[in-house]
Amino acid sequence: MNKYVNLNEVNEGTSEALFCCVFGTTIQSQRTTKKYCSANCRQKVNRNQQNSASSTTKARTNAEFFDRAKRLAEVLYTLSPEKRLALCSTIGEARAGNTKLREVLTN
Repeated sequence: MNKYVNLNEVNEGTSEALFCCVFGTTIQSQRTTKKYCSANCRQKVNRNQQNSASSTTKARTNAEFFDRAKRLAEVLYTLSPEKRLALCSTIGEARAGNTKLREVLTN
């Protein structure tokens, strides 16, 4: 008795189509348990996402960034128009050594 089975013969009679879990495309496979259309597709699913929804560290960083931007806007717009120019030039000089301030100004 032959204990090895030819998968082409086993899957020949099945009419069930396999679909990729990511893209929904039809998969041509000899295995009935295949989930993804390619190795790249499988890696894409397993890759960590670095966004605020999935990472508490990234969410905190984004919250701090937006808080800094909001406070800077409040300071800028509470000044009289004559004093805003002086503040802007002071901020421009200070951004060289302050990376967080530079992030706020460039984003």
